[in-house]
Formats: sequence, structure tokens, C-alpha cells
Amino acid sequence: MRQTKKLNQVILLGIVSLLSLSFGIWAFSRGKQSVTTKSTGKQIKRVVSIASPVTGQTNISREIFVNLRGMQEQDIISLRPAAEKIDAAAIRLIKNDCSSCKDSNRLQVGPDLPESILTVTPAELTFDRPYGNEDVVVLDIEVPHNISANVSNNGKPLLVSKIDKAIVFKKGAWLGGEGIDSRVKLYAWSLIPMLQEKGFPAKKAEQK
Repeated sequence: MRQTKKLNQVILLGIVSLLSLSFGIWAFSRGKQSVTTKSTGKQIKRVVSIASPVTGQTNISREIFVNLRGMQEQDIISLRPAAEKIDAAAIRLIKNDCSSCKDSNRLQVGPDLPESILTVTPAELTFDRPYGNEDVVVLDIEVPHNISANVSNNGKPLLVSKIDKAIVFKKGAWLGGEGIDSRVKLYAWSLIPMLQEKGFPAKKAEQK
């Protein structure tokens, strides 16, 4: 059992390393840019700074409304406390088309999501999921620590709570996701259903 757990951690670490390298190469090729809206490969992203450019002081209510529309049972939503900003990103995953692959359930990055489906302000985030019932949409949201998040899907409440640790919504339930402490880790975990069945990776402090 312990060897299997270590093997899963090695697999996850390898995937995270590859994804980190890919994102790093993309960032280097683009150079330093000061933008708040961009696509990173197949990812769409919105960032809202909540600090005043004049005073540097935080300018945000202590509650954010996350209005989702069309999210499906297989989709994954992650909420994570971070710096004094709202940083949201989404990616579409589809079933692996490699029929000879050992893990036939493994997912792969799918077609681009439309830029227009994700909007973010200091007080509200709106995400309109595009049609595609067999796709898996992964939505990752970073919010200021201890901000209150009011999350709904098609008007149905999913969560009203302060965000003081990472949590993940999957198959109708919120799960503790403390080990998913970065976007790259979330994407890697989302790509492999086998890893999801084993739970979340351990927090760094717990790894040996």
C-alpha cells in the first residue's frame, strides 16, 4: 500500500514537472507583460487586482459572488486562498483518443474554451460553461484569504463560506483539497481519474 502511494506521488510529481516546464517555456517566449486577460495554451484566464494603484490599499468587499451556469457533474471547481487578487482560470479536458494507451480513462486537454465565457470583477465572477456533456471543465479560482465566497450553479446555491483553505467541488460535493496548492497541481490531478480515486496529494509538510 505504501509503495503504491509513493508510486502515485511520483507519477503526479512527473506530470507537475512537465506541466511546469511547458508553462515556463510559454512565459519565457512571451516575455514580461502586464496584462489581466490572456490565454495560456488551452487555458483561459482572468486576473483582477484589488489593490489601488495610487494608495496600494486593498479595495474589495469581503464577499465575492461566483455565478456559474451550465456546470456538469463531472466538472471540477477549485477555490483556493491566495494573494490580494482574484485569479480565475479554466481549461477543457476530453477523453484520451489513444485506444492503445494503458490507462484508457486518462484525459487530455481539449479544444480552446471561448474567452467570453469568463468574466471577473472585484465582487463577482461569472462563468458560462459551453455545451459538451462528455467534456470535463476545470475551473480554478484564487481569492483573497478569508474572503466569503457565495457560489451558485444555475441559481442553485453550492457554497457560502469563508475561504481559508483549498477546497474542490466534484460530483456534487465539496472536498478538502489542501494538497492542491497550485493551478498546475490541480490540472495534473484533474487529468488522471486514477489519481482522483486515491484522493488528494499530501501537503508539502506531510510528504516524506
